[in-house]
Amino acid sequence: MIDAVTQKRLCVSTEGAFAPFVVVPLNQLDTVLAALDANKLSYRLDDEVMSVDGKPEVAFVNLERGSDPVSVQRILDNIP
Repeated sequence: MIDAVTQKRLCVSTEGAFAPFVVVPLNQLDTVLAALDANKLSYRLDDEVMSVDGKPEVAFVNLERGSDPVSVQRILDNIP
């Protein structure tokens, strides 16, 4: 899936204390969550969305610890 804000590939982040996670533009969130649900992946959606420098809002989708980032990335890459 291409990030509607950055026009780059939507990627699973594996860095930081909350990894793995995905930063998703709010207007694409339902599509990403539907793909994760269809693949029976566990995740937690942050309670708040944020906007930086006036850009569109993004949500943080925290994947379950132990999730395979490569498998999740394949799922994201296959979202039209």
